[in-house]
Amino acid sequence: MSIAKHVLTKNTTFDDNSRTEVLIVVIMDAINEFNLLTTNAQQIESNCFELMVKELLNEVKVKDKLLLKINDWIKQFESKLRSIKSSKSYQLTDQLWCKSLKVPIIQEPFEVNGVFNFETPKVIKIIGSYDLKTLIGPQIVVDLAVEIPTECWQRQDNLNHRYFRKRALYICYICQMIKSWELIGDMKFTYFNGNHMKPIVLVTPSDQHLAKRFRLSLTAYPKSDQKVYRLIRFIPEKNNVRSNWFNINDSISDDFATPIYNSSILQDMNLILNYEYLAKTVEHNQHIKEALIMLKIWLKQRLLKTEFCFPLSLFICHLIERQKINNNLNGIQIFRNTLLAISTSKWDTEGISLTDDVYESIDYYMTYFPLVFIDISGHHNLCWDITIDQYNRLRHESKLTVECLDSTDRNSFETIFIKSISFELKFDILFHICVEPLLKCSKVTDIRNDIIDNCDDIITAFVGHLVPLFRRVVDKRVSLLQHKSKSYDSCEWTVDESPPHPNDRKYLTFGLLVDEEYSYNNIERGPLADTTEAKEFKDFWGEKSELRRFQDNSICEAVYWDAKKLCEKRQIIANSLKYILSNILEIPTDSLLATTSLLDPLVSLTNLKFENKNTIYGTSEEFSIALSHRFDSLAKKLRTLDGLPLMITNIQSIDSVFRGTDVFPPIPLNSEKSYKYQTNVNLFDLLIDERVPKYFKPLKVILNLEGSGKWPDSLDAFYKVKASFYVEMAQKLSEQFGLISYANTDYVDIYEEGFVFRVIISLHKELVLLRQMTTSDGQIKRIENKLADDLENTFEVLPKINSALNALNRKHLCFGITCRLVKRFISAQMLSYYFEDIVLDLLVAYIFLNSHPYTVPNSPVCGFFRFLSLICEHNWKISPLIVNFNNELNEETISQIITKFTKDRPNYPPMFVVTAYDKQWSKWTQKYPDPIILNRFIKLAIVARNTLKYQLENPLEVNPKVIFRPDLDIYDIIIRLKSHQIPNQIQGIDFPEKYEFVVKDFNTEFTQRMPITDFHPIDKYLNLLRSCYSEFALFFYDCFGGRQIGVLWKPSVFESRSFTTYSIKGGILSSTADKSGTQNVVTNIEAIIEDFNILGEGIVSQIQVMTHNMSKRIVN
Repeated sequence: MSIAKHVLTKNTTFDDNSRTEVLIVVIMDAINEFNLLTTNAQQIESNCFELMVKELLNEVKVKDKLLLKINDWIKQFESKLRSIKSSKSYQLTDQLWCKSLKVPIIQEPFEVNGVFNFETPKVIKIIGSYDLKTLIGPQIVVDLAVEIPTECWQRQDNLNHRYFRKRALYICYICQMIKSWELIGDMKFTYFNGNHMKPIVLVTPSDQHLAKRFRLSLTAYPKSDQKVYRLIRFIPEKNNVRSNWFNINDSISDDFATPIYNSSILQDMNLILNYEYLAKTVEHNQHIKEALIMLKIWLKQRLLKTEFCFPLSLFICHLIERQKINNNLNGIQIFRNTLLAISTSKWDTEGISLTDDVYESIDYYMTYFPLVFIDISGHHNLCWDITIDQYNRLRHESKLTVECLDSTDRNSFETIFIKSISFELKFDILFHICVEPLLKCSKVTDIRNDIIDNCDDIITAFVGHLVPLFRRVVDKRVSLLQHKSKSYDSCEWTVDESPPHPNDRKYLTFGLLVDEEYSYNNIERGPLADTTEAKEFKDFWGEKSELRRFQDNSICEAVYWDAKKLCEKRQIIANSLKYILSNILEIPTDSLLATTSLLDPLVSLTNLKFENKNTIYGTSEEFSIALSHRFDSLAKKLRTLDGLPLMITNIQSIDSVFRGTDVFPPIPLNSEKSYKYQTNVNLFDLLIDERVPKYFKPLKVILNLEGSGKWPDSLDAFYKVKASFYVEMAQKLSEQFGLISYANTDYVDIYEEGFVFRVIISLHKELVLLRQMTTSDGQIKRIENKLADDLENTFEVLPKINSALNALNRKHLCFGITCRLVKRFISAQMLSYYFEDIVLDLLVAYIFLNSHPYTVPNSPVCGFFRFLSLICEHNWKISPLIVNFNNELNEETISQIITKFTKDRPNYPPMFVVTAYDKQWSKWTQKYPDPIILNRFIKLAIVARNTLKYQLENPLEVNPKVIFRPDLDIYDIIIRLKSHQIPNQIQGIDFPEKYEFVVKDFNTEFTQRMPITDFHPIDKYLNLLRSCYSEFALFFYDCFGGRQIGVLWKPSVFESRSFTTYSIKGGILSSTADKSGTQNVVTNIEAIIEDFNILGEGIVSQIQVMTHNMSKRIVN
């Protein structure tokens, strides 16, 4: 700040006006410097992005050496193609000449007039990316287009599938002739852009090295012939498929339009014309070619390349013609401008054209197609086979990408070009319609004309009607809707196989992105009563529609969905779709499947029955909310306590239940009498009592007191005073509010309304005393103290993180249940001991805070699926995971974290998770997970992700518990537990449904004693095992009702060691000796197993030794 510095260093007195002028100068100078710094930062970020894009373009570029080989192969292939001799004429139904091949087209009905004869191709063109030099590797597909000569066509070949039959037979004849060539290694058929009437052949070279990198895509197109293929014959209003030929009732008129059929032929007729226009436009502009490559990669990663690659390439030509792209822009700028134009485009309402010489007006084409983009000929709609939902998805993705490009996100490059977006990961809800009942429904007859137009592709014909129907049903509840098109499941088949039928699909699948603002509304408000719109609304919704008066006193038609709990409200979208589809299409509801509640059973307790019939546990989110209210009530009582020595300044919750992420939130329970009790506290004897008592989880609360200089400077005296404070607090709570409290030296437990709150006092003085030591000469020295570090995290860091997570849970209603599913999964795989509870919440928070390239998950299934993908795909070895709440970490700090992490990687834990609140980076993962546990976790996540993906795609084969069941065969020992000693056995994954547990209503008469708190016999047993035998084995357990403990011996157990005082622990003398003659010691496995049984008396029912695992490890 040169000006500011100069002004401020003057020793001059100023009047008010002078001061104002100087202040303005200082402020303006500061703003200019800030803007300069910001610009520099953005410039650096932009330069980094450009470098990464440049590297990407170099990476996908095909090497010149490979191109030369491909060129040589294609020249030989073209030469041989031209040598194929013409054939004699055959009737179209006479196909005996191709005995060794199957005609790659569905021929229904088979009978059709016309003659086929093969004529030697005169024109063979390389088109597409190879010719434009916009290829992307590593797998290269070169498009070769063969022109079918005029001599192959007859009049009226435009009618009744004759064009498609001849085209398929022409390709089939070529395949028959070339299959024995030495050049050819393999041939397969596939459909062009998923169109079942347009087969193409994929040719693989015989050269093995070339075959790994390159395939040829051979297609055919008709030569322009004004006698047979006049453009006027294929305008949308024309009919080219006669209904009487299609075996439909003769009473149906032939004059219905076939715009889809016509456009499919027009696409081939104008293929070369449109391609040459594209090639001419981009021929001499390398920046446009780079933008095309980026656009292709972008579309490929979003699985939109099949539908939009060619139209968007021509759209760039359109932008150039409209001067929205000029020669001064680089590739990245052209790419951004293209996406920006797409995101704001209106092809569905206004349409566009590459030429002003359009055969008919845009409005004319809008009556036949949902989208209009007229090609250079002025006759053909390039978007003839693109549905409105696919276009909306393209605009949606374009908008997200532009936002990402304009942001300062350092991961924007990876987000845009590297991450692959699967259909299942993209959408919050997948809604499946079983195809078999859809094909049989009565509405098929209502769309006969569309079915004929789509060449008997009933599913595609239905999509055009279902998409607007879905949109009308879900309205504002869903921000994006898309069907899963055939191109997602690209199929290839050998030349001797029959082609797949387009109707041979199990499901028609729709993806829905939920709008959280509206999706939980119980009422769908319709139009005002007694209007035309109201009658339409009532006719549409039927008996679900009813008149309702709203707060603004208006009376409207409305639909009410009876859903009280969040888990029920999440199903409103699916239920509304099922209701309409079952009524309109008459499809059975069991053939309509949604993934909304797929994983709900994993966090539900169906065996739990409440004495109050109106209480339902469900997915228990409401219990977490109610518990937060109970905490607020307790906090109010604590703040109003009279007579405490110090005033309470703050009360903070740190338990996971208060941030909505506790897997099974506690329910209010009565403190029933036990066999023994002392004062006002219940007691329990494991060896006498038949069943373990109810489990009361203590809900931890941090209490801050006002500062005082009267606290002792001696640590022992400090703890005694603190303990007396707990006693005093318990007495005051009992006297003033009648609460049952139990004071301990480290906390006070308060039993209120069926819950136990554990209040812990946080004092900074305690941290100071722990971190100081008095030297021999009486001086006070600061020292490092692990206990102080742990307390600091508990008292200062954890409340901040808990608050941030709670805010995230309130903002996104699916955050809490996603965390619960994650913890349920990790515990079910018996790994919960190795992951801090807060770490798992932070991992899920990362997904919600860094959703790009997706949107924020708005369903539990989507959130859990994204979590599994994060674990599988994140590179834990080289990348820290930074959870940046409210963007409190600026770019400079993030850069420092990454730099330090990279430089000192060996000094940091395998899983590095950091927040803005951390006093010590990744404190929660310092001990666990270690590399072995993390590697195991990643492998489990990969298997779980693949299984979940399969179940999402095949909803009739759903069994989500498969994902959560552990593999017990990997363990050396299985310790079976007595079920009646597991207090939370009802939470088990496979707990029998026939058993029910009745929960009595909370009654104040049972609150006379403090319940037995935090007593879980299995946890106590595990702690004992780990404290005694952690050097010999690892212990694994599912803390949510697990019935067995898995034991895995450490490799050192099977090794002999020299006899010493320390090595004899857990060992026995062996028959071998070391080099010095000292007798060796081996681990006494049998004795340790016996110890397991002794220590678990009353808890352990059986110990199973997996001899096959142990014998393998001993041998190894």
